Amino acid sequence: MKKLFIIAMVALMGLNVTVSAAKKADKEANTEVIADSKEIRGVVCDKTTNESLAGAVVMLNGQKIYTDLEGNFILKNVDTDSELKISMISYQEKTIKLDVTGQKSIKILLSQQ
Repeated sequence: MKKLFIIAMVALMGLNVTVSAAKKADKEANTEVIADSKEIRGVVCDKTTNESLAGAVVMLNGQKIYTDLEGNFILKNVDTDSELKISMISYQEKTIKLDVTGQKSIKILLSQQ
């Protein structure tokens, strides 16, 4: 019985070391991705009233997000020279070419149809 217990403990320790090494490698990989990524923050507003638009759709390279209650959004992993599409019901869709080398924050004004 003691031998079985010792064998089980050694096997569990080996498994723990393997899992710890895998977690460390995964954490290092995620750190590299975050360090290389660009981030853009923005707000979507009505062109005539300048009021923020909650729930506007912001699309970039297959990434689709919605603006929050204050019309704000954050896009991560933005490539240089990306094309951004913004749409909302009863507003004209807008396409913007981003230059992430100089931009960190943008304000987008949508016109009603």
